[in-house]
Amino acid sequence: MWDRIVSILRKNDRFLITSHIRPDGDAVGSCLALRRILTEMGKAARWVTHHVPPQEFSFLFQPGELEIFDKFTALDGIDCICALDVSDWRRIGDLAEPLQALTADKICLDHHPCDGVLVEAEVRDEQASATAVLVYRLLRHLDHPLSLPVAEAIYTGVMTDTMSFRLANTNAEAHEVASACLQAGVSAPRIYEQIYGTSSMARLKLASQVLSTLSLAADGRVAYVYATREMYDTAGAVRGDDEDFVEYPRSLAGVEIAIFLRETDVGTVRVSWRARNDMDVSLSARHFGGGGHVRAAGAELNMPLDAALKEVIAEAVERVTHADRSSVAGSGTDRP
Repeated sequence: MWDRIVSILRKNDRFLITSHIRPDGDAVGSCLALRRILTEMGKAARWVTHHVPPQEFSFLFQPGELEIFDKFTALDGIDCICALDVSDWRRIGDLAEPLQALTADKICLDHHPCDGVLVEAEVRDEQASATAVLVYRLLRHLDHPLSLPVAEAIYTGVMTDTMSFRLANTNAEAHEVASACLQAGVSAPRIYEQIYGTSSMARLKLASQVLSTLSLAADGRVAYVYATREMYDTAGAVRGDDEDFVEYPRSLAGVEIAIFLRETDVGTVRVSWRARNDMDVSLSARHFGGGGHVRAAGAELNMPLDAALKEVIAEAVERVTHADRSSVAGSGTDRP
């Protein structure tokens, strides 16, 4: 499949690169890295996305490197569509339908589980720490040098999807890719400081309100926090200021499933799950129409916050309880 993708990239000249709605560090880093690789190859490459990336990633890209999709965005003359870090066309947002309708070649690089195949030419590796790792592999298959601008984008993707190389998805390849990026001239302290080392007053005010909602269920095995629209208004916070708030409940000793729920401007509720031990929160996310990884997943629910809290927490409690029942059944003995 790598040979086929390389052939597609070499034969075409005009590319559109995209990823999932509300892009995170891996989506931003992967798309930007591929755009820069193709540009260095003499291709015309556009990075188009549904949402503006969070402010902490703005230092990475220059004016003109990113387009935000709207009804006036021209999609004619595209030879190839590159979908990165996405396992479902619906996750691309309003851009999905017009892109699917195009007769252009389509490729996909992703590390999320997927029911079926997104496009015919895809590399999907759930063992990869980040989609940025797959972009690095592609770079090697293209026999293309690793420039500093490309390395900065790849490093950002790997660092953020492993939470600074401390999550369970961190493996030897993640460190190998990071090492290659550092050898290319990447300043790890600079990127860390831009993304994790600086907080706005609005973010800290929002965090203090969210922490006041911290609650436990299932004898402390499930922990959750939530944010109302009013909390954002009071703190002067915007989308992105709540990045990784799910890590607060996850940090509690004894917690196996951590959850963060927040109201959106359009009346939906976004939910983030994190897991420890053998819990698979991708199953919880898929239950509510979302998706993700075994230990990190998300979904968006079309219901009020109070209803979402009730349903999401009940499902999490049932999941840890079911895990107990499965463990006992597998052991062949009764619990004491």
